[in-house]
Amino acid sequence: MIPQLSDFFDLQNSLFTNLFVEGEAPWLVLPRMGLFLQTAIHNHRKGTIHSQAVLQGDIEVGEGTVIDPNAFLLGPIWIGENCHIGPGSFLRGPLIIGSGSRIGHAVELKNSLLLGESSVPHLSYVGDSVIGYKAHLGAGVKVSNHKLDGSLVRVKPFPVEGKTSLSDDVIDTDLRKLGAIIGDSVEIGCNSVLNPGTLIGHHSRVYAGALLRGSYAPRSLVRVLQTHEISELKSD
Repeated sequence: MIPQLSDFFDLQNSLFTNLFVEGEAPWLVLPRMGLFLQTAIHNHRKGTIHSQAVLQGDIEVGEGTVIDPNAFLLGPIWIGENCHIGPGSFLRGPLIIGSGSRIGHAVELKNSLLLGESSVPHLSYVGDSVIGYKAHLGAGVKVSNHKLDGSLVRVKPFPVEGKTSLSDDVIDTDLRKLGAIIGDSVEIGCNSVLNPGTLIGHHSRVYAGALLRGSYAPRSLVRVLQTHEISELKSD
């Protein structure tokens, strides 16, 4: 069974609602971004852009956004309002960064959608991924987007009762590159690595140093011991 959008995102009143199709796999938004950017980008560059930042190609920068020195942006890229793009960051389009997001020092992003108020603070790589509202990736988090053998990425359906899916059931994505689908308000600890096709449901937490593979249901808590220990987060 294909995971539902509601397992990851609350898209009510989102600027990006039309990018998603109800009942469709959430990763299919990635090939759709290029068409969106063709109409969304008008090359308005507002906010504060440091003279030592390099912007090439079609790039939209919203009001209140700050782009620090030595950031390198290669369009097409759409950046919303009140974002911060840190020094030494490398952003490659097609890329959409929702308003209020924070991209830190030496972060590389490519072909991804950040839904807004999300944070990739520093020393991280994120490729071919969707990051939900108010999701936070700790320092050094790496989202791997390409399998070593170059084969198409397959994902696992969500497990039952918060336990890791060990079944042979897989879903073909037909994508050679797919990083992760990270839900709203997910917290990922420092130096974690997400293997291609990792799915993390909304409001989950991942302890530092995790090596993730497969699917984690909404409100999962992933502790790193000798093996992953997964439980369900209690509601406040």
